[in-house]
Amino acid sequence: MSTPITNNSNTNATNAVIEKYQLQQPKQNNTNTELGKNQFLELMITQMKHQDPLNPQKNEEFVAQLAQFSSVEGITNLNQTVESMASAFNSSQALQASALVGRKVLVPTSYTELEAGGKVVGMVDIPQPINNLFVEIYSSSSNQPIKQMNLGKQPAGELDISWDGKDNNNQTQPAGKYQFKAYTLIDGKQVPLNTLLGANVNSVTLGGLNNVLLNVEGVQGEVRLNEVKRIQ
Repeated sequence: MSTPITNNSNTNATNAVIEKYQLQQPKQNNTNTELGKNQFLELMITQMKHQDPLNPQKNEEFVAQLAQFSSVEGITNLNQTVESMASAFNSSQALQASALVGRKVLVPTSYTELEAGGKVVGMVDIPQPINNLFVEIYSSSSNQPIKQMNLGKQPAGELDISWDGKDNNNQTQPAGKYQFKAYTLIDGKQVPLNTLLGANVNSVTLGGLNNVLLNVEGVQGEVRLNEVKRIQ
């Protein structure tokens, strides 16, 4: 007469499946220690095979395990769907970014390139109403501003600005790199304001999700695609 299978043998069989799964982890170079749907199903079947015939698993427990398996499978399918959507979104971003090569964009920066005979357009971000707005322009070879603009009282918002490439003496400046500084005076102290300037997009660097970078002429460092304020 064969010996009935006890709850201990059920537990041992279950533990054996878990140990088997854990031993496979390093070979798969997978640091995730959670059970997937295949491992979960294997555990459930193992428990059914080794249950005590004199004390079988209740229907309620079996239904509960089926519900858990359904949840695990649903989460796995959801993760796969999200990954597919993320991949499609990243491809769409890459396509949009590649279309910007050779175009001018308005991005947060204080540096830009002046083309020969051209002009620079930009924007000043004004967080609150101010009584005075000053914009100074510096060349790469001078510590003194070559152009100073007093734009007076301004409301809160984004103010469009432009520079025709001429200095305070109305002399046309050579093509090259220039720096813009915008500020206001509060209690006699300079308070800097953020500027956005237009520049050409030379190339695009594709990274991961939400990590499409633009290499913009004259701008120090790369600019994220979502930082583009305007396409000119």
